[in-house]
Amino acid sequence: MADTQANRLINLVRQTNLENLLEVLLSPFEVKKSSIEEIGVGDILMLPIKELRVEVVSSEQEVIANGLYGVECGTPSILIIGTEKSRKMKFNSKKYNITKISLGQIDKRDFGSGTLHKLTPFGEHAAKITMEGEKSLYGDLVRLDEYIAIEIKKIS
Repeated sequence: MADTQANRLINLVRQTNLENLLEVLLSPFEVKKSSIEEIGVGDILMLPIKELRVEVVSSEQEVIANGLYGVECGTPSILIIGTEKSRKMKFNSKKYNITKISLGQIDKRDFGSGTLHKLTPFGEHAAKITMEGEKSLYGDLVRLDEYIAIEIKKIS
């Protein structure tokens, strides 16, 4: 009997893989390629936003929902406010790099409009910044004046 339960548990864990996770991103924006080369640890990347509206993206890079980022009981979370499908994410330009800022992942099994989801970050920092063909940056969210910014903590 114990062998059967153990096998069922192993199969259940195998079914819970990355395909059950959705990525949570800030809306992408453009950064000049020359500015990217100058970014270092301790620098602050100002974002052109005043509130943390997020997009939930499928593994095919299709936006499937919109939400708001917040902290619920000390845990980063998002509230889904709309579940409409929209454009596919594009990450290419000649003069500018499109910046992808990921805040983490949520489980898609209990996904729906009006629901609050605990965010699973990618590491020790709140945001992972990815630029096409460039280095990855990791940082923490900060507020400067009325705008949101990311303080760069690690470059890889």
